[in-house]
Amino acid sequence: MALFKTQDRRTAIASPTLLLPVSLLVAPTTFCRGDDNTPPANDPTPQANDTTPPTKRISWKRVDDFAKGQVERGEVQALSLGVWFEGQPTIRHYGQLAANDDRQPDDNTLYEIGSVTKVLTATLLADAIVRGEVDPDATLADLLPKPNAPLRPGVGKVRLLDLATHCSGLPRLPTNMTSLFDPNPYAPIDREKLLAGLSHEFLTLPENPTHSYSNFGAGVLGQLLADQAGKTYAELLRDRLLQPLEMNDTFVQVPSADMQRFAPPHGPNGKPGTRWEMNAMTPAGGVRSTLADMMKLAKAMLDPPDSPIGKAIQKTWRPLRKAGGRERVAMGWFVKPSFDIHWHNGTTGGYHSLVIIDRENGYASVVLSNRASFETSKIAKEIRFEQ
Repeated sequence: MALFKTQDRRTAIASPTLLLPVSLLVAPTTFCRGDDNTPPANDPTPQANDTTPPTKRISWKRVDDFAKGQVERGEVQALSLGVWFEGQPTIRHYGQLAANDDRQPDDNTLYEIGSVTKVLTATLLADAIVRGEVDPDATLADLLPKPNAPLRPGVGKVRLLDLATHCSGLPRLPTNMTSLFDPNPYAPIDREKLLAGLSHEFLTLPENPTHSYSNFGAGVLGQLLADQAGKTYAELLRDRLLQPLEMNDTFVQVPSADMQRFAPPHGPNGKPGTRWEMNAMTPAGGVRSTLADMMKLAKAMLDPPDSPIGKAIQKTWRPLRKAGGRERVAMGWFVKPSFDIHWHNGTTGGYHSLVIIDRENGYASVVLSNRASFETSKIAKEIRFEQ
């Protein structure tokens, strides 16, 4: 039986040039109605199958055969897969780094993880709450540095928790973003431009605001958390999350000595892509990591350590609001409540990633690829459990 099935997810924008910046977005637009259980519509990748949960072992032959077929058909370039199941890790790597680079990916190959970065950013929010540094109900008006451009009605009332659950009402991308068609679209957005973008927005927030996936909001959240801690986002991430979990191969900026391990990027069509420099939007999707490090993260999410970061992880876990279909949204995670499965994926200009956490069954999976295509995460549906 299959625990997960995947579904092609298309954006409403057909232009390949627009697809890349928008491809950091993974969630449908629905309603945030507090802590309810209203069922619903479209399901993003992956989708839980309403059948009996797994019991015995994973059919790795099926997984290997599927992945090798994808490589042979040219659907993926390099693909790294890690699974935790009943306390045991399993690692698989497929393909080669590029058509002109026959090196195979390994545990230490670096990939962009895209919007999975939002899970890290939300965990930093939870950590700051646990430390008593911020209140989840603190608003933009409370936290934005002074002097700052005047905020239009509604914007100042947006809370940190709204930013972490995509219920802020802010658009997907900053309105003042002028680089949408550039190969590296987020690079020009520095901290000043990001925060200035808030003055361009006009929000009328109802009591139950609409759930609308926002890279803009995630970028603002990360920058405000860094401000409160008196650090840069990269420093905050390193000190509060990466070092405690011993994720020493995870970076915002990859050191020059490690660039040879950075898998070359490929676009959705398999042609050479672009490594994205996210600048002030890094909290929304700018982290680079390896399968070895992401497996450490997955293990901590499955079984949080008895430490400050473990307490922060646990604080992110509770579903807070309705997202889409039967899905809910927690701090940084999408949640399938029928199985209590937490997940997030991400796509940048040359990479795709997927993380799934199922505590009830002691299962977690990580998919990393250097091709900006949802085809690469279809391997998740091939992870099957047999008696």
